[in-house]
Amino acid sequence: MKKAYTLATYKVVPGREKAFIDAWNDLVVAISSLPNPPYWGTLIRSISDPTLFHSFGPWEDPHDVLAMRDDPGAGAAFQAVHELCVEMSPGDYDVVAHVKVRDEPGV
Repeated sequence: MKKAYTLATYKVVPGREKAFIDAWNDLVVAISSLPNPPYWGTLIRSISDPTLFHSFGPWEDPHDVLAMRDDPGAGAAFQAVHELCVEMSPGDYDVVAHVKVRDEPGV
């Protein structure tokens, strides 16, 4: 099996950041109900630009990502996220390198 990652960049309409975060969390709920959801998802925001966000997460297999993109519930949740953005660029990626430098506390 080949692990895949999704990574998206979002430029949110100024003043809509809270609504965007709420919509992203709704997207996670929709994706979590899929037969083969990702292991986890992370949403980060730029410290210098509060309208710039990135999200990423690992999937067991690239086919699971394709199934998510075809799912009507996930599609509707993505549309809700997209409507709060000036720009949105999702993408699918393979892992080519991973380095564990040290253990995180509590993990």
